[in-house]
Amino acid sequence: MKYTLKERYIPKDYKEYRTLHMLKENPVAVVYSQEVDGKIFAIAYVGKAKNHQWHLIFRSREELDEKIDTLFGNLQHREEEKKERRAKRKNALLGIKVGDLLYDSWGYDQTNVDFYQVIEKKGQTMKISKINGKQVAPGGCSMSAYVGPVKDSFLNDEYYPDLVKRSFSMPCGYLSLTTEDEQHYSSWYA
Repeated sequence: MKYTLKERYIPKDYKEYRTLHMLKENPVAVVYSQEVDGKIFAIAYVGKAKNHQWHLIFRSREELDEKIDTLFGNLQHREEEKKERRAKRKNALLGIKVGDLLYDSWGYDQTNVDFYQVIEKKGQTMKISKINGKQVAPGGCSMSAYVGPVKDSFLNDEYYPDLVKRSFSMPCGYLSLTTEDEQHYSSWYA
């Protein structure tokens, strides 16, 4: 999918110096530069951002290249980590069978934990249903505890279909495998 760049500030007389492409049609990062009186002025943009990542003056091309190598290296590392996380999420739950327990943890000012149980599985598609949780240990303060799932204690007849096709994402997070013995931190406000 092609995108059109928003208007970026590229100073007059700056030329494209280096571009990072990573198996995409659009560049991941672009650096423009200009040399004036022995000083090298450079500006870097990442992704679709309108604002620059940095706009600096360098004493030499080597100094500029080192800064660009660091930027591009960090971007490539971040992209590799994203791919690894996606693959891990995708493959982590493929070995699940009916009866297995899952949880997701989410929240901003508090930590909510929801538990689910696999009720049906066909190929790489499964249906899950929400189950009750129970407090298993104090959490260290009056408004927290460690909680665990209660197997076969279904909250209602609703279920979430076709989870593999949705990458195990729930409205507020991602599902992870758990057991009846595992404890998960939970907190709340009165």
